[in-house]
Amino acid sequence: MILNFNNFFKILNITFFIYLISFFLSFFNKGFDYADESFYLLSTLNPSEVKYYFSYFHYFNYAIFKISLENILNFRVLSFIILISSSIFMILRLFKHYVGEETLKKNIAYLVIFATVSSAYYYYLNIFIPSYNILNLIFILVLLGNIIKY
Repeated sequence: MILNFNNFFKILNITFFIYLISFFLSFFNKGFDYADESFYLLSTLNPSEVKYYFSYFHYFNYAIFKISLENILNFRVLSFIILISSSIFMILRLFKHYVGEETLKKNIAYLVIFATVSSAYYYYLNIFIPSYNILNLIFILVLLGNIIKY
């Protein structure tokens, strides 16, 4: 009987989580910020014409922008999905290394929810897409996940 309640609460949590993420995705069609977002978008649209930069984030953003069919809303959603994927990758590698695979399998749903909520919170605070900040965070998460793995 206890196992049935645990499964019920896991399903309830996951269902509520999916509802919150779908509600969060509705904020992506917020319009356009002319200050920061236009600067990043112009450098993403014309990466070869950008001169004197310390980083080359606009080349990575250009590839993501082309994959997203050159639509800013699709670009925001795709960047969010990439951020969630890198967060999940890092947290699963961390828990597999330090806790063990058996405990990881028991709590994988909660770890995925934690990684997604953390990414959503960051994304909600820094919604300027395209941006080099989100690329830095994605690269750091993937790098840490690979360092932990090896």
